[in-house]
Amino acid sequence: MQLPEQLMADMAAGKTFNDFDPRLQARRGEVAALAERYTACQKSGDNAGMTAILKELLGHCGPGAFILPPFSVQLGSFISLGKDSFINQGSIFMDCAPVVIGERVLIGPRVCFYTTTHALLPQERAAGLITARPITVEDDVWIGGGAILMGGVTVGAGSVVGAGSVVTRDIEPGVVAVGNPCRVLRPITEKDSLQQLL
Repeated sequence: MQLPEQLMADMAAGKTFNDFDPRLQARRGEVAALAERYTACQKSGDNAGMTAILKELLGHCGPGAFILPPFSVQLGSFISLGKDSFINQGSIFMDCAPVVIGERVLIGPRVCFYTTTHALLPQERAAGLITARPITVEDDVWIGGGAILMGGVTVGAGSVVGAGSVVTRDIEPGVVAVGNPCRVLRPITEKDSLQQLL
């Protein structure tokens, strides 16, 4: 089932919503089944089937984009995966707000996208109150394995995020950034070319 447009608009706008909403639960079940079918297609070598499922599962899937299973997606509808982008196995998308991944992005294994924030007050958490903020990864970014991206961040075009980093604030374009919390180390320059090693 597709989520109602008004509910998706409210979630994308950062408004409080109920994580226990039956419509969300139904969509999560549907998405889990699609992810299982995707994995089955990969095991059988059915590339056309994989492409068709990604287009059904995600809000947008550009040509040449690929996710290596297994992976976990909450809703799928908020995810936009750009042309020729690759996501390695074990990725987790807590996508209750838009997760926009640009073109030619390389994402390592077990990278997590956490758009959601639970309530701080225990009684509100128990009631299922939650908010979400978008995540944007611009073109030509490389995110190392095991990194975590929190809601509200943007990783600028051409940047590299080191393995295991926790991105809690924006990363500017064209830099190497690492750590927890993730901080910019330095700009990427021509001196970083692998051609220097030949």
